[in-house]
Amino acid sequence: MARTLDVALWPPRDILLKIIPGGLIVSLLYIFLAYILDNLRLNLQHKSPKGNRTLSYAPGARLLGNNKSPNEHILEFSDGITVLSYKILRLLAVLALVAIQSFQISNASRESFDLMLLINYVFVGILCTVGIFSDIKVRDESSHLAALLLLLDFAVYFVLDGLPFVMIDSSRFNPDTSALARTRLICLLIAGAIVPLLSPRPFRPIKVEEEPNPSDVAPLLSRLFYTFMDGVIFHAWKVPHIGIEDLPVLPSKEEAEVLGDKGLRHLDPVALKNRRHFFWSILHVFGLDYLQLIFWTMLSACARFAVPYGMKNLLSYVETGKSPYGFKPWVWIGVLAFGPVLMVFIHNQWLTVGTRTLAETNSILTQLVFEHCLRIRLNQGSSWKDIKDTKNGSSNPGPGTEGASGSSSSDTAGKDDSDADEKVNIETETRHVIGRINNLITSDLNSVGMFYVDLRLPATMLQLILSIWFLYDVLGWSAFVGILAIAISIPIPMYLSKYVTIYQKEKMSLTDKRVQGVTESLGVLRMIKLFAWEPYILDDITQRRDDELRVLRKQKIIEIFLRVFASCMPMLAKVATIGVYALVFKGEITASRIFSALMVFTMMEYQINPIVYMIPNILKLKVSYDRFDEFLFDTQTLGPDVEKDIEEHSTSEVGESEIGFNACSFSWDDFSNVGSNGPAHSKRRFELKFDSKVVFKPGCINLVTGPTGSGKTAILMALLGEMYYKAVREDSWCRLPREQGIAYAAQESWVLNDTIRNNILLDLEFDEERYKKVIQQSALERDLSLLEAGDLTEVGEKGLTLSGGQKARVTLARALYSYAQILLLDDVLAALDVHTSKWIVNQALSGELVSGRTVILVTHNVALVAPIARYMVVLGKNGQVSSMGSVEDVLKIDKELEALLEEEKLEEIKELKKEEEEPKAGTDVDAIQRSGKLVVEEEVAIGRVAWKPISLFVESFGGPLVWATYFGFEIITRLVNIYQKWLMAYWSDQYETHPASEVNAIKFILLFAAGSVLEQMFDFLADAYHVIRCVVASRVITQRLMQSMLSATFRWLDVTPVGRIIMRCTEDINAIDQSFQSSLFSFLYTTITLSSYFITSLAMAGMHAMIPGLIMVVSVTFLGHVYLRASLCMRREISKLKGPMMSQVTTTLSALPSIRAYGAQAYFREALKDKINLYTRASFALYDNNRWISVRVESLGGLFAAAVSVYFIYGSNLPAGYIGFTLSIVVNFADIVRDWVGSYNNLELQANSVERIQGYLEIDHEVAPTTKGVPPAYWPSSGRLIVENLSARYSDDAPEILHDLSFEIIAGQRVAIVGRTGAGKSTITLALLRAIKTSGKVYYDGIATDTINLDALRSNVTLIPQQPELIRGTLRENLDPFGKHEDAELNTALRAAGLYDLHLDTEVTEANASSSTSEDPFAVSGDASFKTGSHKIGLDTMVESGGTNFSLGQRQIVALARAIVRRSKLLILDEATAAIDYATDAAIQKALRTEFDKGTTLITVAHRLQTVMDYDKIMVLEDGKLVEFDSPVKLLQNEKGLLRALVEESEDREVLKKMAGLQ
Repeated sequence: MARTLDVALWPPRDILLKIIPGGLIVSLLYIFLAYILDNLRLNLQHKSPKGNRTLSYAPGARLLGNNKSPNEHILEFSDGITVLSYKILRLLAVLALVAIQSFQISNASRESFDLMLLINYVFVGILCTVGIFSDIKVRDESSHLAALLLLLDFAVYFVLDGLPFVMIDSSRFNPDTSALARTRLICLLIAGAIVPLLSPRPFRPIKVEEEPNPSDVAPLLSRLFYTFMDGVIFHAWKVPHIGIEDLPVLPSKEEAEVLGDKGLRHLDPVALKNRRHFFWSILHVFGLDYLQLIFWTMLSACARFAVPYGMKNLLSYVETGKSPYGFKPWVWIGVLAFGPVLMVFIHNQWLTVGTRTLAETNSILTQLVFEHCLRIRLNQGSSWKDIKDTKNGSSNPGPGTEGASGSSSSDTAGKDDSDADEKVNIETETRHVIGRINNLITSDLNSVGMFYVDLRLPATMLQLILSIWFLYDVLGWSAFVGILAIAISIPIPMYLSKYVTIYQKEKMSLTDKRVQGVTESLGVLRMIKLFAWEPYILDDITQRRDDELRVLRKQKIIEIFLRVFASCMPMLAKVATIGVYALVFKGEITASRIFSALMVFTMMEYQINPIVYMIPNILKLKVSYDRFDEFLFDTQTLGPDVEKDIEEHSTSEVGESEIGFNACSFSWDDFSNVGSNGPAHSKRRFELKFDSKVVFKPGCINLVTGPTGSGKTAILMALLGEMYYKAVREDSWCRLPREQGIAYAAQESWVLNDTIRNNILLDLEFDEERYKKVIQQSALERDLSLLEAGDLTEVGEKGLTLSGGQKARVTLARALYSYAQILLLDDVLAALDVHTSKWIVNQALSGELVSGRTVILVTHNVALVAPIARYMVVLGKNGQVSSMGSVEDVLKIDKELEALLEEEKLEEIKELKKEEEEPKAGTDVDAIQRSGKLVVEEEVAIGRVAWKPISLFVESFGGPLVWATYFGFEIITRLVNIYQKWLMAYWSDQYETHPASEVNAIKFILLFAAGSVLEQMFDFLADAYHVIRCVVASRVITQRLMQSMLSATFRWLDVTPVGRIIMRCTEDINAIDQSFQSSLFSFLYTTITLSSYFITSLAMAGMHAMIPGLIMVVSVTFLGHVYLRASLCMRREISKLKGPMMSQVTTTLSALPSIRAYGAQAYFREALKDKINLYTRASFALYDNNRWISVRVESLGGLFAAAVSVYFIYGSNLPAGYIGFTLSIVVNFADIVRDWVGSYNNLELQANSVERIQGYLEIDHEVAPTTKGVPPAYWPSSGRLIVENLSARYSDDAPEILHDLSFEIIAGQRVAIVGRTGAGKSTITLALLRAIKTSGKVYYDGIATDTINLDALRSNVTLIPQQPELIRGTLRENLDPFGKHEDAELNTALRAAGLYDLHLDTEVTEANASSSTSEDPFAVSGDASFKTGSHKIGLDTMVESGGTNFSLGQRQIVALARAIVRRSKLLILDEATAAIDYATDAAIQKALRTEFDKGTTLITVAHRLQTVMDYDKIMVLEDGKLVEFDSPVKLLQNEKGLLRALVEESEDREVLKKMAGLQ
């Protein structure tokens, strides 16, 4: 009956054969429609200026030919001999088919459509011929269409004449067994299957000289099995390491340029007409890819049922002796063997599309974030959102100007005590821009890219539906009882999933905070180390990390509960279904039913688990989408076009060449936020005001001067459009004509981590003549001559190999070399000594390169520059213009400025030894290697990941007892799982040996339920235990990493880019928290499972399982070893290439004004694209490598299952139950082997993050503190300093910078160090603090500094460096991070440091002394406030990272106040007053003379002789040698002395001699 039914269902031969002419008709219809479309395009092209250009790209043109000559066809022929050979073979096969069909017609075949079949083959033959001899586009279309028709023909004839032979009785299906039929089938096999599978694809380059990617030209079979990767993978196996150059090239369509054009027009908010959520924009870009992913996952869901279906039918054959559907038994064995292979083919196709989408997402979104960063405002206020989220109204000032000197413009007097509560939340309310951007391009970008994984949800639902149908077919209506049990349980995980979102948001916020803290700390790490603040910073980061891990632990525990409930739902379904089937419906638990049902239940568990995980992941993904959306639409930007933005503030009355302002105001905060109710101490509001017209003179030098904090830098920022603009009147305007070109030299010199030459050129063409002039006029010739690599020397991160003066001159040289007509120079003379400044003024600013260009120069050194300036703008303390006009007119009006100018002339202007003599320059750094290379290439480990990095996590996780507990839980879980399968086998066999009435079904159900509960319980304990211990491990590793970096040597910091360090603290730490832990415990789980399954298989099948099992294990081990060698190399390359991408994005933020001023955005875009292309290239190679191993392991697993099945079917007499038990394990064994290889691979790959962290634990460290190094409690009691034969160098392989210095400084003496730029002045300060390699002895208060701990030394010496840096937090925390001092003491220090003199119009107001959080914080007796109008700076004023919301002069004042608070016995000032106006400088000098006790030794690195001529001693350095050291009087008495020569060359020589006490 069944066999008759099978025949009845078999389609008649005539019907199947009619499919072939149907395909022919569809093809002809396609060509006809293409022809019509082609003509429509042709008509449109007649109206288009491009003529017929697009005609050749239309489908009709590709098929119908074109107007090219035969010679042009021959020239375009580029398919290669291999492709041509396969095309000829296919043509020959088609000709054979034509002959066969003609022969059948000639023999008077009775088939009515034989002629149609002949026409079909003739048409296919024509297509094959055109596919050989036509032009490229036509032959490609013809070949594709011919391949489809031949495949269709082969499928039809295979079903008719091939498939019946797999039936037990094939004769009933009437196959054609004639020789002609077999020949036809062979020809169709060759033409329709073999040729498409084996023929390479012709390479079609998109651009000139493009190299083919192996996957683009590989045959279909090679793409299925990824054999095109064999060359790379086996090459990696043979050599120690492969680099990026050994990996397959990146296809042109995947390059960043192409992907950017594809995605940014849909994602960039500037390109969008209307705002839409970021998710919908992503759909516009990847919508078709997402549809492909859904299609492949749904197809994969169907393919997954091949194995349980084959197993059910095979066991049915064992039970009944009859094969279902009449197929031979080996067919079902083949299903078990090749079902997994088919599934992996489909799964790999899903992965191909998914990983391509992931790589493209990484590329596009990285470019998007970078593009948006290029137009982001420096100040984001209190929120990313403009004004929407100003709950407290707090707003942090923008970075980097002198102008940000004010606080709130509103009077906050009379506020109640709620302000004290509000200020606690200031830190929380402030968004961390840099930290969030780091997270956007790491965690959030990865979440968005991995969205393709969550797109399995529709396929999962389909698989659940198919599972229900399968279970119904096997177990009847009882299957719906199990489904009901699942439905009832679903609300529980759905309820828990909302907490995942809550904790994810909280975790991401805390991660932002932690990343921001790490990033900011690394940015000022040298300052932290010099002040011995490492414990404070470590505690702060540890606290942030603990907060993050606490939330992470909660999130992980919730996810465990979700997984437990996901596992319990199929468990309940199994117990309920089997119980109802056995007890209610009295069904027999046969092996074919129960084990196929159990496999489907297992599949359901695997599907429900992802559903439970996917829902939280989708919710997490929504958080990432929202964060991207908030970043793109709610960050405050300058607008899509800075130039256009500025022009909008202009009026038609403004001249095209005018530069300046009229009746307008500027602020770092949005003017709409003025009325906010935030606490005044939380923000500092500054406003630059122009009540009338201020226009700079074109074609000459314009000076901008004023006291510290008056807003000089703010004028330049306002011109550049970096500040908020507010019109005061209808005729208000501001203008900077950018069409003339802008060059900007910032106050804090901006240098790239590149060579000196590239820093100067900034992507301009090299003009040797112009370049030499720039070098000469910038006084860089001497400096470059001292560098062995000259201008090809790398300057390092932030220009660390250059002194402050050298960086300033390189920045100036960049502006001079540019062809911009407008130069904005911000205090470029501040870091230079007087000789060098004189040279710059006389040679550069007065030279031909500047002639005719408009220069706006901010400076304190008015006396030096005034002779060459034609216009001057003077700012007052309140951010308003006090006077302007020609230099002569301003001096006539401003008598105070005129007096100050005369004083400056006496102090500053010096004669050079020889007219136009070039200043002597040097370098404070070691001579770099001849190659000029400073930043070392990131080390990449070679070979397998060593045990040491793994042991780092293992030891952090816990000791032997901890691991034994975890393994105990996992082993018990696996044993219980095997027990349940064995119980089912035993139960099913009871029905074969006993009547159904004698089988105690209740007992077996209870035993099965008890085992299920026990399995879930131990599984939960294992997971919970591992989460708790993993959090402990994460904390330990993070703390060790931070301790390692905080104790790193200064030299290591010099040669290691910050981007790399940030990668360790962000992406690698995130890998420790997530992927590495998951990979490690997945590997341990699969190892235990694999071992238990393999032992069980051997116990049941003996040698018949051992031999194929060993073959499979050996093969998998070998393939896995080969694969892992390649994967590790690729993963390490990816890790190495990720850092530069991140570094480029984050470091660009610190140089935004300069980049935007130069219009250099395109240069940095291209640089980023190059980095992205390298990263994407390595990513594609890694993805293909993963699929290479998966298809091989799955194939071997299928063959192993087939081998064991053959033994059970043809060589054993085991009961069906035990066969089902063994096969259920063997079939899963293939999956477990695949998972084991995959998890081990992931472990090795993710261990790369641990390996990288381990590498940073083994860096060069400074000497660790010891108990012997703790100085006596009284030390230091004085500031006496004795130096004996001190030499210093920056590294062991670098030349000496200081040579045998010996001197003694008595306690309380004030000593000045003078010398030309590069003489070694800054180096000596580092040597005294043991920050560099030294030899000789330094005794501080009688104790050798090399015998005491570094923290003790540095905490008792205070250094004010050239570029003072502040840490993020309140001003109080910057002055006293450890909380050792009272507010009154801190206020006194700020006042003594010069804030009173800074605000000349300050009003001292008495306040209540008991109010420690008063709005008037600068208390001397009680509390008093220093105000500039309504602007206030208090101890609670927020300081941005690096102090960027304070001017450089203000930061130096705070640094001096910090020194006053520390009360060290040794104070070192390294060019600390170089950028302060002279009035403030005088106040600081007064503080230095009066605020320190007599036992305090003061060492000052100075540029102005007048500030140090009354010192006790002066030390003169030259080329790192001590040439003079004595009191000023004695040095001046030496007629041949260097100091005497400098004084005699000065116009104020008499004043200097009088100060020294000589007269």
